[in-house]
Amino acid sequence: MDNVRTAREINIRDILLVLRRRWMILTLVTALFTGLGALYANKPEEPLYQATARIIIHSNTDFINTLKVVIREPAVLQKVVEELKLDRTPAALRSQISVSSVDNTQVVLVTVTDHDQALAASIANSTVRQYKAAIARLLNFSEITILSEAKTDASPRPINPSDENRLILIGLAAGLVLGVGASFLRDTLDDSLRTEKRTKEVLGMPVLGQVSRIGRVKPPGKSHTRISTTRRETLGS
Repeated sequence: MDNVRTAREINIRDILLVLRRRWMILTLVTALFTGLGALYANKPEEPLYQATARIIIHSNTDFINTLKVVIREPAVLQKVVEELKLDRTPAALRSQISVSSVDNTQVVLVTVTDHDQALAASIANSTVRQYKAAIARLLNFSEITILSEAKTDASPRPINPSDENRLILIGLAAGLVLGVGASFLRDTLDDSLRTEKRTKEVLGMPVLGQVSRIGRVKPPGKSHTRISTTRRETLGS
């Protein structure tokens, strides 16, 4: 147990030493990704709104599933484009519309997503009207009731609200993770001998002594010469 605890303490110390040596890489990478997160958070994003119309299809479940597919078909959406004079194709309009049932009942929701809430409501209402007419014409089925039309809200809330703090925190977390990884990668590629233990492992020889590194000497004419011994190099024999 003591050996395991000692090994764990050594590993943690080694990790902290690597991060201390490569603090500049860690700081730069973290600052870069945090800045990118803040930059993206401040990027203006056009809000999206949804509007939903409800219909009732008076039929069994299997036929309802078939009828739901027709709602997003060109036979219906082309009529919607023409009625509202939209500057988009039926294929583009199809990507804005989603169809779902309420708890496997006969109630079907037709939801439209658009940057303009009023336009989203108009598209949803036009879609259910044109759908009802198309089903009667194509399948001779008229058992469809419009339960409620889509309406606009006086204070609409977008479905994609911006969350600046979340994006900044994501950038910070990503920067820390990548910064730590870059620090260890840089340290792994560095083959300098920094410790007595590492010197023994690489050279296979005992360490006999240490030589102090001489600092920069002041030019002649100064009152005294200053020698710094702030760093040491380890040598083997």
